[in-house]
Amino acid sequence: MLWNHAYGRPTEPRDTTNALPIFNYGEMLRRFGRSRPTIAARREQVLAELRAEEELRANRSETS
Repeated sequence: MLWNHAYGRPTEPRDTTNALPIFNYGEMLRRFGRSRPTIAARREQVLAELRAEEELRANRSETS
């Protein structure tokens, strides 16, 4: 009510609905299943990079 007094009523009615969005559980699982190998591959890549950095640090400390 305060908003209407301060700024006036909206000139155009807003389209509102109480309908919930459609949730397709099967589609969600299919998409998640497709992204899983990508996540696993990225995890393996990061682990390999960390191992390589550890080896470089170990080699530097042995030569110093």
